[in-house]
Amino acid sequence: MKYFLKYITIDPLVEDQYPLIRSVQGWRSWKPKKADLPLVKGPGNPRIQIIDLSELAPYDPVPGLNPVVHEGLGRVSFRVKSRGKYDYEKLRQLSVFSIALKVLHMYEGSDALGRRVEWSFGDLPLKIIIRHSKLENAQYFRKKREIRLCYFDSDNGRIYTSASPDIVAHEVAHAILDGIAPDLLDCPHYDSYAIHEAVADLTALFLSFEMDHYTDYLLDKYDGNLSKAREFGWIAEQFGAEMTDGVNDHYLRSLNNEYSFRNDWGARANESDHYEISQVLSGAIFNALILEYERESSHPEKQEQSKGLSLFIAGNKIRRMLFRGLDYMPPGEVNLFDLAYSIICADKVSFPEDEDANIRQYMLQEFIKRGVGYSNSDFEFDTNTDIQVDMIDLDLLVSDFKYLEEFIRRYKSELLIPHDEYKIKTPILNNKFRYLKNGVREKLQEIIVKVSWYEELLLEESIDDADRIFVKFGTTLVIDKIKSEVLSIQSTNRIALKDFEKNNQVINKSQFNLVKQLVEQDSTAKVQEFNSTKKNQCEYMIKDRVLLFKRNGFGLHK
Repeated sequence: MKYFLKYITIDPLVEDQYPLIRSVQGWRSWKPKKADLPLVKGPGNPRIQIIDLSELAPYDPVPGLNPVVHEGLGRVSFRVKSRGKYDYEKLRQLSVFSIALKVLHMYEGSDALGRRVEWSFGDLPLKIIIRHSKLENAQYFRKKREIRLCYFDSDNGRIYTSASPDIVAHEVAHAILDGIAPDLLDCPHYDSYAIHEAVADLTALFLSFEMDHYTDYLLDKYDGNLSKAREFGWIAEQFGAEMTDGVNDHYLRSLNNEYSFRNDWGARANESDHYEISQVLSGAIFNALILEYERESSHPEKQEQSKGLSLFIAGNKIRRMLFRGLDYMPPGEVNLFDLAYSIICADKVSFPEDEDANIRQYMLQEFIKRGVGYSNSDFEFDTNTDIQVDMIDLDLLVSDFKYLEEFIRRYKSELLIPHDEYKIKTPILNNKFRYLKNGVREKLQEIIVKVSWYEELLLEESIDDADRIFVKFGTTLVIDKIKSEVLSIQSTNRIALKDFEKNNQVINKSQFNLVKQLVEQDSTAKVQEFNSTKKNQCEYMIKDRVLLFKRNGFGLHK
């Protein structure tokens, strides 16, 4: 049964600035996923449930939309019009559901993760509450398994965060990322939160690529020059205009920025503000997108290709790099470099024969320019390993947990696991594509194994009566199931090798072998002694982990 949905594309109170753009767009799904069905009242399905509350005390639920089945057409839709005009209460309900489902599909497609995303809170549906409360924010809460889309009054009228496609996509991305990398929510330091905010902002940008009339409008307005199209990188225009009193034009945050960790380039990000730190990452990825769009649109063999198509192609490449990189990240406490490294690694796997690798070079250029890494060599990796994949039953590795446990024990040193107390996550099996030369693509089936453990770190000076902290480390192993070969091993077991002063956590082959040698000697004392020589470089990390509180969820802004 096909379904036909609609969603709001422009914040209502700023749509007069975009007179040529349709404020509502339809979305047809010709081959619905089984997990999406059945559609129920709300709207809802087994994974997402929309709940709308009255704006009058005691905030009782208002009637949700019922699906309308068109048997003759084999289609399900929702009626949001009355006498030819939209009922905006019903339209908001449908729009939020449509955007949430569309964002899920963006992540799960074979050109991205290639698998179903599981919520961090289990099999129950994610609740998205429209008009949750009168508050200048929108929030995701894991423990409540809900997203709260609030509303507030302004001089320009009542602002509904549920009417902003950017905000809805942003909050849904928080829930999705919490399912992919749940440790980010549990890590009490700024970088993990910054990763959440950057990925959520970029997800809102990727959604805009699905609104061809919006991108076409901006491309026409600026004659195809996206570097001048400031609006293209704006997040939450209507909301931002009200919250910043016009200081930032009409946006909450801008992806088109020059935030960095360096003193000699751009605007130095506030190390105590994870929203600013997030813009180092999102700004780097956004600029890489602009560079790839310019290369794609100026290609001699693609002169007949529309600017809109060039942007769509460039956007899909960037989206694939980011989303696939999320699966490659190690578990435990990670930072911006860990994700940047994972993005590059995942892209090398996706494009093994890409000699020019232009888009990857653009990304590296931005990461280095903004101080996320020192040089290209920081992002090099070597898949030479003693793990004998061809001797392993990969079907059992995925299906038999005892077999997986024995595998981890056998190759503990190769995976940089320093002791016997560790936790193995249920392995992930995905189905996606590897892209070769001349437009050829081949099936890629990955087995992703994640292992985590805790290590104790003594503090040189007690902070708030604490003389030690426990840091969660982890390793991610990626195996090509079809070719029986290791694609990637990434670990955060390199605390002594990191420079926490400025997010330049670097591990090259020689450093990898040094830690590996210490692990093979099974000498925790030697590892700790090695770590202690670099404690002065860990001061930034230690203070953050001790002084920051643990979060229960994420809001749109402070």
